[in-house]
Amino acid sequence: MSRSLFVAAGLVYVAGAIGMEMVGSAYASVHTTVNAVYAMLIVTIEETLEMLGLVLFVYTLLSHIGARGMSFGLYVSSANPEFATVDFDRRSASSKQRRAPPNERRRRAPTGAAR
Repeated sequence: MSRSLFVAAGLVYVAGAIGMEMVGSAYASVHTTVNAVYAMLIVTIEETLEMLGLVLFVYTLLSHIGARGMSFGLYVSSANPEFATVDFDRRSASSKQRRAPPNERRRRAPTGAAR
């Protein structure tokens, strides 16, 4: 079962990547003016087939792993999930301040203010 799904995933991906690329270039060679509707339709079908092939491949891979009695898990955690944030600020580490979650920003006094 997995072998046929792996082959199907590859065929769907290649049909999108190469097959629709050939359709798009044939369309471009016949039509001298670019028609946005047809051009977007061809590109959308191409990208959809590529993504569908990739999703089918991942599904098949995880099903194959599960059928062999193995498991796969992805766990993301934080020591304190309430304050878990990603800081993309480019200031130096000494000038960065930890930001409170949006629901607590109104309750806290500004940093450095008298309490």
